[in-house]
Order: sequence, then structure tokens, then C-alpha cells
Amino acid sequence: MRFQAVFLTLFSLAIAVLAQRAEKDDFLVNMNKEILRNGGAQKHVNELAFDTVFPGSKDSQFVSGEPAEVVVGVTNLAPHPTAVFAISGYFAEAKNTSKPIHELDAQRFNIRLDSKQQASFPLRFTPEMEAQDLILVVLIDFFDADETPRRAIAFQGPVKIIPSDFILDFAGISVIVVISGLAYIGYKIATNPPKTSSSSNSSSSSSSAEVKKQKIPAAEIREKIAAKKEQLDDEWIPEHLKKADKKKK
Repeated sequence: MRFQAVFLTLFSLAIAVLAQRAEKDDFLVNMNKEILRNGGAQKHVNELAFDTVFPGSKDSQFVSGEPAEVVVGVTNLAPHPTAVFAISGYFAEAKNTSKPIHELDAQRFNIRLDSKQQASFPLRFTPEMEAQDLILVVLIDFFDADETPRRAIAFQGPVKIIPSDFILDFAGISVIVVISGLAYIGYKIATNPPKTSSSSNSSSSSSSAEVKKQKIPAAEIREKIAAKKEQLDDEWIPEHLKKADKKKK
């Protein structure tokens, strides 16, 4: 029973989350339709001012396949309150900035801004595309004084998508330098061996040459062996027999 109760609770929470997401999507879809009927995105609006930053990104570069973030600061310039309800964006080519080639998911907010009040809105995404130069367009959706949904272009400018293996941190560079240094030292040792080794090799070579020079011919060795053998054979014969043998000869 306890397991069933836990299961039903988790199932109810999952249904609630899915319902909330569906409601959010329906809201953004309906607002997008209203905005398009009202003229779509506008490059300049009198009610708001924008300031865009790229935290964690150098020179407006985004690494393909890695999480990225753009933060838009919004200031309400109107004398009346306004409300920001979404931020979205897309990548486009420079020749046609109004035609998206890669859209960024809209992120919903419900932030009320009084006159002169400021707030920051992050747009998080992961660019999954090849390395190239593109135009990034960031959009802010808000309600004006008549509670009409409108869309403003908060940022439009060039950015660069770079491959993930293009970025090397300091540790990676240090490892490459160390490996290169070791390889260079190994190359120098291999091409320039120590002098002690060469001198010992030369001395051993000269010794071998001397041994070869002192080699005795085989015929001379055989004569010496035969003479020695004859001398050893005569040693056991008595002296008077040696004399008798000489007289017979």
C-alpha cells in the first residue's frame, strides 16, 4: 500500500509538470500569433532599452555542442509599468537576417517592470552546428500599456561558431609544451650520442684489430704441435736405446 501511494504521488507530479509545460507552450504559441498579427519583431521600441552581454564567451564566440548563455538587460523607459514575458532568438546568415537557420527555444518569464526599473533575462542554449560566422538575433516579448503583446529586437550582431577542439586551456597548452620538449630532447640524444660511447667503441674496435693482426698461421701451429708431440714421445725411451736407434740410422 505504501509503495502504491508513493507511485501515485510521483505519477500525479509528472502529470502536473507535463500539464504546466503544455500550458506554457500554448501560452507562447498564442502570444506569438498575436505578435505576428501586430507586425512581428520591431528593431526599435520607445518603451524599452537593452544592454546585452555574453558571459563566458570571448569575442562573441560560441563553441559548438557546449552550453552558452546570452544575458539581456532591460530598462523600462516608459512612464507606465510593463511586463516582460519571454526571451527567444535565432541564428541567421548575414545576407538575410530575418530568416532563421537555427532557432533558439523561447524561455518564459513574468517580470513586471515599473518606470525606470531594470532587470536581466538570460537566454540559454547549446549551438549544435558547424563552425561558421553567423548573425545572432535576440528577441524580447513584452506587454505594452494597452496589454498588447509586442516583440523587440534586443540584440542583432555577428557571432562566431567554433569547433569544440579549437579551444585549449592553459593546462592543455602546458602538456603540449612538455611533450614537445621531451620529444626534442629524445631526438637530440638519438642524433648526437655521447662521446664516451663512441670512444669506448673505437677502443674496442682497435683491440679487435690488434687481435686480428697477431693471429698465427695454421701451418705453423701444426708444426709446433708435431714437434712437441715427438719431444714428449722420446722422453720415456731409455738413453741406451736412443743411442742404438741412432747407430742403426
